[in-house]
Amino acid sequence: ARGNANEKDVAKNLAVDTKQIAQRRLKTELALINRNAIEGCKVQLIHDNLFRWLVTLDGADETPYEGGRFLLRVIFPPSYPFDEPKVEFITRIYHCNVRNNRVCEGRWSPVCSIGQLFLSIRLMMISPDLENAASPNIAKLYLTERKAHDDMAREWTDRYARCN
Repeated sequence: ARGNANEKDVAKNLAVDTKQIAQRRLKTELALINRNAIEGCKVQLIHDNLFRWLVTLDGADETPYEGGRFLLRVIFPPSYPFDEPKVEFITRIYHCNVRNNRVCEGRWSPVCSIGQLFLSIRLMMISPDLENAASPNIAKLYLTERKAHDDMAREWTDRYARCN
């Protein structure tokens, strides 16, 4: 019975240590993002919770997303950076690398910073990763009928991401 209690204590201490690592890392990354702004990207905490962020990405010029403002919710697990954050678009977007509002699933590495992730998402909106499409039908349309794809993406941007 004593062995079981020790295992529970060790597990509890590891969980606390992991959460402290996550808090330190998130504070550092948030400070870096605030100090070195990423073009077209704004970050704020949701209810002052370091593990829940609201990100605003502006659609890049000369893309179907131009003029759009896209909101993303980022939820960090207590085991961050060892486990990936959950990144989802709140604003609907027509994009081959987004499925069920989720983006970048299964592609996280602890050596990446969250700022790099936001930059990657913004770049993905300029140049989609067709080889790793989360929505193959959208990728196919992009490849075979680019104008129809861009018209649809522009329509969704107008409908869901304009701040008029």
